[in-house]
Amino acid sequence: ERFGYYGMRAILVLYLVAMTKDGGFGWSNADALSLYGTFTMAVYLTPLFGGWLADNVLGQRKAIIIGGILMALGHFIMGIPHSVVAG
Repeated sequence: ERFGYYGMRAILVLYLVAMTKDGGFGWSNADALSLYGTFTMAVYLTPLFGGWLADNVLGQRKAIIIGGILMALGHFIMGIPHSVVAG
């Protein structure tokens, strides 16, 4: 989990501001940093919602299993090369 977070943190802005011909999104620095700030905010706020969900709705065991599956799916999806997705 920490590997995914710090890996994303290290390359997110670089990927967003890279030119589209180089495989990036071609965003401005301001827009990329705004998304980075939103991402960081979500990283620190979503555990509050997740904790409430685990305590009041799902239970700890179900929440851990569902969270682990979602994290694994996210990491696998990030590993798919762009050429496979684009066809």
